[in-house]
Amino acid sequence: MNNRHGEKSKERSEYVNLKMNNHSQFYKPIYKLLYIINDFTAGLFFSIGSILFYFDTTKPWVVTLFVMGSFQLMIRPMIKLIHEVRARMYYHKEFDQRHS
Repeated sequence: MNNRHGEKSKERSEYVNLKMNNHSQFYKPIYKLLYIINDFTAGLFFSIGSILFYFDTTKPWVVTLFVMGSFQLMIRPMIKLIHEVRARMYYHKEFDQRHS
């Protein structure tokens, strides 16, 4: 019985990996939208900060915008990670429903 569980687990992993390989980068439009908004705002923060960098009186704003842009760059891989985890959970559940 334990061996059967191990075989099913291996089959389930193979199923999920196959689905993930055939999976488009974004399976839900919300992730694509979040990715675009994040990239746009990061570019905006760095662009405005770069322009304001020419003026001494705006230095605090420059630093703030560069820090905000840096945080936006950290959010990008988090969006990918969340998408990856949720997609894998979906395919695990799909496998279980097909094989129950």
